[in-house]
Amino acid sequence: MNSKKNVLGKGIESLDGENNKLGKKGRLQTGVAFLKEEKDTLHQDLSEEKDEFICGAIHEINESIPEREKALTENEKVVARERFYIEEFLKALLELIEQMASKKVTRNPVIGVKENTRGDPKLWNFREKKRATLKEAISFQFNRTAKQK
Repeated sequence: MNSKKNVLGKGIESLDGENNKLGKKGRLQTGVAFLKEEKDTLHQDLSEEKDEFICGAIHEINESIPEREKALTENEKVVARERFYIEEFLKALLELIEQMASKKVTRNPVIGVKENTRGDPKLWNFREKKRATLKEAISFQFNRTAKQK
């Protein structure tokens, strides 16, 4: 009877061990299921945040487009005005160069017209032996006409 009792005790212990293993497995399965649910929830939250961020960014871009177009239009107007003024300035410069070149050259001119190496005329300060600025040329012309009057 003792041996049957021992065998039965060992069988019960074995079943208890198996039962504990099954309990641990059940707890692990419950933990895994919980973690999967948490993962899915996090993915969903992240997806919603991502969608909100993208929608917000698109909204901000859409709102800023008219402002950017307006700024671009203003910049284009400024560039067109600057281009016009530069063209007018260059015309005035060429006209001044032509006037100075066509006038009778005095014996020792201070400001006059000289051709560069390519043959293009340019304003020249003969006294300082360097290129004359437009301001110097205009001042020289103004003083010259003022003396003639």
